[in-house]
Amino acid sequence: MTVERAERTIAPRPAQELNWDLVWKKNSIERLKKEKFPLDIVDDLPDLIRRGYEEIAEEDVVRFQWYGLYHDKPKIGYFMMRIKIPGGILTPPQLRTIGQLSVKYGRNFGELSTRQNIQLHWIQLAHLPDILKTLEGVGLTLKGGCGDTVRNITGSPLAGLDPNELFDVRPVVQEAARFFYGNREYSNLPRKHKITISAAPDQGNAPEINCIALVGAIKDGREGFGVRIGGGLSTVPRLSDDLGVFVEKADALPVLRAIIDVWKEDLTYRLSRVKARLKFMVKDIGPEAYRQRVEAKLGRRLEDFAVPPAVGETETVGVHPQKQKNRHYIGFPVFAGLMSG
Repeated sequence: MTVERAERTIAPRPAQELNWDLVWKKNSIERLKKEKFPLDIVDDLPDLIRRGYEEIAEEDVVRFQWYGLYHDKPKIGYFMMRIKIPGGILTPPQLRTIGQLSVKYGRNFGELSTRQNIQLHWIQLAHLPDILKTLEGVGLTLKGGCGDTVRNITGSPLAGLDPNELFDVRPVVQEAARFFYGNREYSNLPRKHKITISAAPDQGNAPEINCIALVGAIKDGREGFGVRIGGGLSTVPRLSDDLGVFVEKADALPVLRAIIDVWKEDLTYRLSRVKARLKFMVKDIGPEAYRQRVEAKLGRRLEDFAVPPAVGETETVGVHPQKQKNRHYIGFPVFAGLMSG
């Protein structure tokens, strides 16, 4: 006897509609941000200090990352605090202030980080009101030191001094820092976002491993930038792609905003923390499609351009002439970035 077996047809499961409700269901950090915006945690600081460290919910400890605070281990009430320093450039009063805070609260200890922050340890929440006020008094901030924000904007520490630089990018770095640091609109990103800006020909600021890199260039006598997007390290390292555009200095901030807006408004990259970085979106759709979305956001086409290659090397250790006549800069190594207050 022959028995014919009927083939079963299994209908494909319909894809879930991509919306904020699905994001909040799938992603606990997105829920955390919805329930209480992390920058608002500072309003609760007096009550949290009064109640004591042991009574603070873990969700609020996460929210403190938006003020540059991470648990120090073991978790017994101390935090690492990250101070953002745009382009790695400090005035003497700013550096002196950080040193004084280190002596007062950080056991005379500090770290220079690879993203040109200065990190202090042994910080307690009770120290924060004085720290925030003191830093604000010299034009520094903790806002966005960690969390889903625009992190510290890096660049060449020789900006404005290097006799080989194409032009001085410090005004561009400062404009971007003033706009993004603490800006609520850019403090709810899918994940952290890293920008670097430099006009040093040697490109020693590692533009290949940043989410966005503005690479100094001169086109038809105009100062501006080529643009790289989608770089990053961590568990899935990726070198950035050339966006293929030229951006004049005055247009740098609008283009930075448009690049970030395209990513932060696509809910695809909020479903999973693992694949929330900009590099995954650039890998998925490619730099050409990403450029089209940026231009649509701007409402205009950008000029075609290829990022220039790195040229030469800048030796920073030792004494070297600046572009300013009869002045020199001094470079010295700092072992593991460790410094005293």
